[in-house]
Amino acid sequence: SNPPANTEIAERASTRYTWIGMNMDHPKLKDINVRRAIQWAINVPQVLDTAYDGQSIAATGIIPPGIVGHRAKTLVPPEGDLSKAKELLEKAGVNGLTLSLDCTNDSQTSAIAQTVQAQLSQVGISLVVNARDPGTFWSLGVESEGDSWKDVQLFIMTFSGLPDPYDYVTWFVQDQVGIWNWQRFRSQRFDELNAKGLSINDPNERAKVYEDMQDLMEDSGAFRFLTNETNPILYRKTRMKAAMRPDGTPLYIDCKPVSG
Repeated sequence: SNPPANTEIAERASTRYTWIGMNMDHPKLKDINVRRAIQWAINVPQVLDTAYDGQSIAATGIIPPGIVGHRAKTLVPPEGDLSKAKELLEKAGVNGLTLSLDCTNDSQTSAIAQTVQAQLSQVGISLVVNARDPGTFWSLGVESEGDSWKDVQLFIMTFSGLPDPYDYVTWFVQDQVGIWNWQRFRSQRFDELNAKGLSINDPNERAKVYEDMQDLMEDSGAFRFLTNETNPILYRKTRMKAAMRPDGTPLYIDCKPVSG
C-alpha cells in the first residue's frame, strides 16, 4: 500500500462475522449430508481472495480473534474438499440439485456469491443467486414479515457483535428461529450452554463453553464460516493540540496541529 504523506495505516480488531447459512427446514436442505456437502464444497480462502483481495483471513467461527471463545480452528477445513463433498451428496442420494442463495446487492457480497456459485457447480450443484436490496433481504427470514422464510435456502449474512461472546451466540438459540436465526437451527444443548456461559467468571472455562457452541453450529451443517473481515484505519501522524469542553466533549474545529 502507498498511503499519502504523513499518514499511516493500522489494522485493528474487527467484531464482524460473515458466514453462509442454510435453512435447515427447507425440503432441499433437510438432509444433513446435503448441508455438509455444501460446507465441504466451499473453499473459503478462494472466496476471500476474490471478495476481499486476499486481505481478510478465514474465520474459525462467529467469535473473532481477541474475544473469549474464539476457536483455534474449524471442524471443516477452510479449503474444503470437493471429493468429500461429492461423497456426501452421493450418500444423500442427490444429483442435479438446484439451490438458491440470497444476499445483499453490494459488490463485495455479490463477489462472495458468485465465487460460491462456481465452487458448488464443481460438485454438481446449480446455484441461483438472488442479489437483493438491503430492505428486501433483511426481511426474508423473518416470520413476522410473511412467508418468504419458507423459500429461503442459502444466504450470506454479516453481523457485528460487542466484545463479549454472549453477543455473538445468543442470536442462534431456538427462541430466535424466525427472527435472526434464519438457519432455523435448534439445539437444546446450545440453549443450555448459552445460559451457562453467562454464569461463569473464569475466562478459560467460559471460553470452552463458547467453543463448544460453535462446534454445535458447524456440526449441524447449516453454517459455513467465512471471515471476521478487516478493520483498517488510515490516520494522519500530525501531532494535534486538543480542544474540548470542560465535560470532555471534543471541539474538533478548534484542534490545531503543532510542530515538534
